[in-house]
Amino acid sequence: MVRLFVTNGVCMTIQKIVQKLVLLCSMLCVSRSAVCGDPFIYMQYDKAFDQQSLYEKHTDLMEKLGCACNVFPHNDKDMRMARPEELESIEQERKKFENDCLKKLNWERRSSFIKPFVYALANVGGTAVAVYAALYALSNRSIDSALTHSWGVNASGIASGVSASISGGRILESIVEAVESGKNFMYLPGNSMAELEERFAKNKCYIPRSLWPKIIREFREARWDSYSRTEHKVLLDFTLDFTIYKPKPPLNCAHNATVEEVKKELHRRIEAFFSNYQIPNNDQSREYIKINVSKFIDQLLENSIGEKDRKQAPRYIYFQGSFGVGKTHFAQMLSDWIEELIPGSVRFEDLVVNKPEELEGDYKTPGAFLNTLRNQLRQNKRGSVINLDEATWLNDMVSSSKRIFNGDKSKISTQYFGDDIELDLDLPPVLIIVSSNDGINDPALASRFDIVNFPFPKLSALVDHAQQVIKNSKMLENKKITPELLAAIRSWIQSLKREDQNFRYIAGNVEVFVLGHRRDKKLD
Repeated sequence: MVRLFVTNGVCMTIQKIVQKLVLLCSMLCVSRSAVCGDPFIYMQYDKAFDQQSLYEKHTDLMEKLGCACNVFPHNDKDMRMARPEELESIEQERKKFENDCLKKLNWERRSSFIKPFVYALANVGGTAVAVYAALYALSNRSIDSALTHSWGVNASGIASGVSASISGGRILESIVEAVESGKNFMYLPGNSMAELEERFAKNKCYIPRSLWPKIIREFREARWDSYSRTEHKVLLDFTLDFTIYKPKPPLNCAHNATVEEVKKELHRRIEAFFSNYQIPNNDQSREYIKINVSKFIDQLLENSIGEKDRKQAPRYIYFQGSFGVGKTHFAQMLSDWIEELIPGSVRFEDLVVNKPEELEGDYKTPGAFLNTLRNQLRQNKRGSVINLDEATWLNDMVSSSKRIFNGDKSKISTQYFGDDIELDLDLPPVLIIVSSNDGINDPALASRFDIVNFPFPKLSALVDHAQQVIKNSKMLENKKITPELLAAIRSWIQSLKREDQNFRYIAGNVEVFVLGHRRDKKLD
């Protein structure tokens, strides 16, 4: 009776063990399939982007491109920029270098399928050998007889059951994996990260080396964590544009003008623009604009020939004035003038800030200036004209404003890339204009700006603007601007409140006035 109880207990225990093993095997297969949904799961990014040997092979190119100080951390050689006659040969060598980088990347892509192929074959062989050895041992009559008499257990039957339930499916799965891995090795499958990988492979030498470990880690985590892959790809797309050391095209002033001629032409256009405004005789606001624009041009053009930190950077400009008087329009026009006189030089960025993190950035938000730098580098421009519009937040975010407008426009400190990365990015030439209807309440913050009291436009300028709106209006397509109508518009503008005598109000209301004027004339 006792023996029967023991025998039944052992049989039940062994049966449960078999069930557990079968369940565990199934779970492992399912989980492994889920993980391996990305065919490049075994991609070794450390090897794929280890390009040091390529940098050494193309040392002369690295020096000519100006990124030798980045790829060789202990480089003591002076940076030598390419001469115009070398540009064609450099372009050919650069393409060869990029091809070498892509070859290395593609080899590592293919190599990522060698490991699962070998593992799959090893599983097939190992499982088959283990099953054969177990069956051979348990088929021995003396062993089988001893277990049967001692426990009442049919060892051979149990072994056959376990082998059938576990090994059969596993061997078949391993064979399928081996075939799939071999096919992927020969013909690379679809790769959702391909464009980002190739961008980094070709541009790694231009990206600050302190960012390299972060980028490689983001690639790895994007592969393993499919649920947050989009988030990792967004950060990679942003970071891969920080090609700080990528050579910029040379700048040439339009019509072979000199630097001084460019500055004089800008001063002339600034004066012409403000000739349409009611400016007091003793107002010196335009001089602040001219001085800072001149500093910006000097910095912009000295940067194009490789000189750094010699010219004085422009101060922050603060446009204080009523809404609708043309503050944003002037900032855009100024950028357009600079781009016209020095083609390919600047990018205009019009920003609106609502929260402190949008201004100075944090772990999840790049911040205004970091984002501007990234956009500028993406377009391969030398500098930026930044207009921070509707900046009433200056008085609400005094601490953040003091940190970001600290007077040092040569560096951008950021937490966006993480605490483990110390990154002080050099800020290219930038002209920063802040616009608001209100003044700056904090004296210490106000002292960091050159404050320009943006004036009201002259009556003649508002009348001209009203005529332009009428000409472009679909509603007033057939309306002729007669001397009588023009006089009526002038009288209407003069009757407006002081704060409504601006371009925005005129543009939004002149059509209504003209239609009302037409109706009144018919009634008469």
